[in-house]
Amino acid sequence: MGQGLRLMRREIEPVLLQPPDEASLAAVSISLEDINVLKPDQGHRAAAGSSEGTAKVLPRHARELHTTYKGGLFGTLVFRRTDNDEILERLTRRLGDIPVMVRSSKCNLEGLAPAELVRKNEEEYELGGYFVINGVEKVVRMVIVNRRHHMIGLRRSNNKNRGVLYSDAAVSMRCCRPDQSSKTNHLHYLTSGGVMLRITIRREEYFIPVVTVIRALLHREATDSDVFDRIVGHDAEDQYVRERAIAMIKDAADLHRGNRHQILTLLGSRFRAPLQCPAHLSNAEAGKQLLRQYVLVHLSTYHDEDESSTLDAAKVDILVLMINKLLALVRGEVIEDNPDALMNQEVLLPGHLYLIYLKEKLEEYLKSITALFEKDVRGPKSRARAIAEFHTPKYLTSLISRGRRDITRKMEYFLATGNLQTQTGLDLLQASGYAVVAERINFWRFLAHFRCIHRGQFFNDVKTTSVRKLLPDAWGFICPVHTPDGAPCGLLNHLTATATVSLDSPADASKLEALVGSFGALPPTKIGYAVNTFLKPTIPIVADGRVIGFVEDGESASVLTRRLRSCKVDDSFSTLPSYTEISHIPRRRGGPYGGVFLFSSPARLLRRVKWLRAGSTAVEETVGPFEQIHIRIRSAIRDDDGMEEEQEEGFSHEEISASGILSVLASLTPFSDMNQSPRNMYQCQMGKQALGTPCHMFERRSDSKTYRLLTGQTPITRNKVSQDPLGIDVFPNGINAVVA
Repeated sequence: MGQGLRLMRREIEPVLLQPPDEASLAAVSISLEDINVLKPDQGHRAAAGSSEGTAKVLPRHARELHTTYKGGLFGTLVFRRTDNDEILERLTRRLGDIPVMVRSSKCNLEGLAPAELVRKNEEEYELGGYFVINGVEKVVRMVIVNRRHHMIGLRRSNNKNRGVLYSDAAVSMRCCRPDQSSKTNHLHYLTSGGVMLRITIRREEYFIPVVTVIRALLHREATDSDVFDRIVGHDAEDQYVRERAIAMIKDAADLHRGNRHQILTLLGSRFRAPLQCPAHLSNAEAGKQLLRQYVLVHLSTYHDEDESSTLDAAKVDILVLMINKLLALVRGEVIEDNPDALMNQEVLLPGHLYLIYLKEKLEEYLKSITALFEKDVRGPKSRARAIAEFHTPKYLTSLISRGRRDITRKMEYFLATGNLQTQTGLDLLQASGYAVVAERINFWRFLAHFRCIHRGQFFNDVKTTSVRKLLPDAWGFICPVHTPDGAPCGLLNHLTATATVSLDSPADASKLEALVGSFGALPPTKIGYAVNTFLKPTIPIVADGRVIGFVEDGESASVLTRRLRSCKVDDSFSTLPSYTEISHIPRRRGGPYGGVFLFSSPARLLRRVKWLRAGSTAVEETVGPFEQIHIRIRSAIRDDDGMEEEQEEGFSHEEISASGILSVLASLTPFSDMNQSPRNMYQCQMGKQALGTPCHMFERRSDSKTYRLLTGQTPITRNKVSQDPLGIDVFPNGINAVVA
């Protein structure tokens, strides 16, 4: 919550108040300088002098009173003149109250020991991770989304319906900002040889010739020959690529000819209405805003940073790489990617969704202030007062007090219903089905809510079964047993007991570029160099959607991958985090697009295996689905019973445990390898429906349906490796039965 709020504050751009037809009055910018969420308290009673103990609100209070467990959202708004940067007013206001997750850093139960929880009439083994909305416990589902910063090439027949000359081929990339908000960019291939960039602004699609975007991103003037050389690269003798590069340049020339400033002006004039740019913003500045907010946003800088620090050259590099993959896909040199494969997916975490939704509501609040000001200057009486008192704290404070404050209602509505009320769509396929009731039929049922992962409600009505298939790359990450039967089968899966989700910040790309450079990699190209260094075939090195270098051949790529892996497992080496995925995809016709790919961003699935280093002892390593598909992992030499098995040669990794492919609940089933697979699936479902022990504080709960097992027993036949470490016996799920 703390880091996310800080990152979100930097992403929220200031809004401007500019009186029309009043050029002598300097505009006033309104920005959010600080955002903070307080722990839940009793509000006015606490302020009136109540003791700290009575002022705090606990989750049980919200359950018993059927209210929402929420804390105050405070924001510091700064009014600043744009002509001399003078601060006119700085106000800290309560913008509303937002729901707080139980046991989070903003919860009053944070850090309490089990004995302290019992004294406060809370559960002794309180897991947290849910919200209390109107007295009901709600959990936000983990939903599968496309892997961020990764090029996905697809052929879809509906792409032909986007316009004349559009083909079925496209390459897309989902790009994420540090605050986890995302924008997806698509490159579409035209049958004429051109390539169009598709962006989405407020749920409306727009298409721009890709060369127009490339030239707008270049800070130094580039000729058509420079752009041609960069797109063609080492394929200078390939007539097919040359013709397509010329077609792309012609498409951009038909739209507009000129330097970078003229192209930015053109883009700004076409997009200032969708962007809702203020009147004082020039077309060129609006064009820069378009590129910053909607084109490869993971490489965009913050709005308050100097233009010299932009990564526009890196955007050009990745756009050219996407063009190369698109042309290879059209020619049949590479296969299309499978969006239903786990290697091309990641998880939309509850905290990330909560953060980006809150960010949109705060942006709407700032825009409501500008709408009030515009309403004032339109009225004959209110205009005179607004102009006369425009730069006074009194008038600015009145705008804040009149601003729309529906953040509380919208955040509670989202968690109560699971539906998003969004104008932008938040780059998501669905707007509903995100929050469900955390049912406490028994502890197994409650626990499963936090390990389940949903494909998305959008796919509930899709007739094809491809989205429900469990593919080989999900081995060790998605449990093959624990999925419900019926309609949600294959859509609602569960993570294995050993799988985790990455939460840490991504690695520093500039440090990674220096690291691979020290291992002999060539630096990324930049248009404008007098000599094109990369006329011969090279293999790109891409780290979190940014080209950081090239290697000359597949052997060099394999050596680089091994050296990077050695750095990754070295705890004393901080440049390459241990949670980084390192994957070398060899170039071969009819295979996936080749390259060395590094992923260190959050929301990826991870698990632990042993790396069998040549000439050295095995060491544990963290791998992800994208990395796993390109390495060879053998089964555990010693299984959980200590039995040793013979192994083939040629493996680079080894499983740590033979039971690592099962979920927490599936691993509790004894003799699962002696059952038919449907029987194991039924056991996971029946175990969650058993009349067991959902909690211990029955007298403090008022659930509509609660089972209480008075004579619970621990199972005699048990999987000791799973049952004991998880402490499942604390919540008995039934009694032992003897069948004659």
